Amino acid sequence: MIKKEHKFLKTPNKNSNSIFDLLEMTGKVGEFLVYLVPYLILTSIGTLIKMTFLTLISLATFNQWIKLKNLWNRKYISSQIGNP
Repeated sequence: MIKKEHKFLKTPNKNSNSIFDLLEMTGKVGEFLVYLVPYLILTSIGTLIKMTFLTLISLATFNQWIKLKNLWNRKYISSQIGNP
């Protein structure tokens, strides 16, 4: 019994340099770019939003423990370091 190969599963001829092979490859590259570019843009935007949000949370938390206004006050520094 001879098994017939499906027309979509045939392996392409390796020596073929036709315009159709070039168009097929261009289509694959174009499809890759169509999915890659939005992915990179959305991931970059998401990362920026996440880093901004986490930075604001960390600054607010840090301000609860050490008041940023008093951080460089001479009295606060001398009480933390001691009299030089």
